Amino acid sequence: MNNITQLKIFSGYIHYKLTLHIGENVFEGKSKLKKLEFYSLKVKGLTAESFNDLPSLEDLVFDDVDFESFHFFRSGVLRDTLCYLRLANINGMVNLEYFDPYTELKIIEFDRRSYIPFENLTAFICFETKNFCNFTIGINYIPCPPMCQCLYYRSSNVFSINCSWNELLDVQPLPIPINGSTSLILQGNNLTQLPNRSLPGYSIVEELDASYNKLTSLEVSHLPNYLEYFDVRFNHLHTLSENVIHYLHKVPFFYQYGNKWNHSCKEMDLTFFFERKSNIIRIHESKFDPIFENMININSKFNIKKH
Repeated sequence: MNNITQLKIFSGYIHYKLTLHIGENVFEGKSKLKKLEFYSLKVKGLTAESFNDLPSLEDLVFDDVDFESFHFFRSGVLRDTLCYLRLANINGMVNLEYFDPYTELKIIEFDRRSYIPFENLTAFICFETKNFCNFTIGINYIPCPPMCQCLYYRSSNVFSINCSWNELLDVQPLPIPINGSTSLILQGNNLTQLPNRSLPGYSIVEELDASYNKLTSLEVSHLPNYLEYFDVRFNHLHTLSENVIHYLHKVPFFYQYGNKWNHSCKEMDLTFFFERKSNIIRIHESKFDPIFENMININSKFNIKKH
């Protein structure tokens, strides 16, 4: 029993909650336990010290559980190890200040709004019926920029900072999320240049949509460290430096339609770059399975066989 990694404790009754008394050292010897779940119980005696023997605990679930108090969330072990917490059908309101600082906690999932907000919460607040999660503040203690919307999407593991169509002239410091890759949407503003890479939170951006702005040039020092997706459609760009072209060769998805590019003989590097990009077919990871399934259906319909 001491080698188990998951433990589920439940009453076994549908409409009745048994009372569970947590004694001292109840989890002694369970140092490998990673997931602990409680269902349909009245829990008594649960304290911060109850978790001292669980140094590997990452997932904690309380569903249809009544507590005496939430003081056990002050556990030093939980602060250092807990990654995911689910609180559904609980009695009372939990103060999210208990989770400051939980350095590894990425998601707190609720079934309803049964919590008291806390301005320095770095974990995402999720609800079981929604794909997106609410954001409070980044691990660099920067909140969502003014006039922007920040959400975390669980299915794609993407943290989206959407600042589109706000007539912005510049970009404010950006939060660094506790989890997920960052997508920055600047579409439809009045930007004449992108921010310097030194802007807090900007260097880690992996998806950047700067379409429908007024960009006149691109500089490597104004681009994140590495981009998976980059959109500069419908700006005022005419040419790209050799350094920027070299950078863009490594960007899998680059969209540039709607700019008045200079295709003169002096800009052969730019011309060759666009020709090379036009000859590459890239399929985004999220689109690959539907495309592949469609190909299978077409093959079956027309009786196409491999040789």
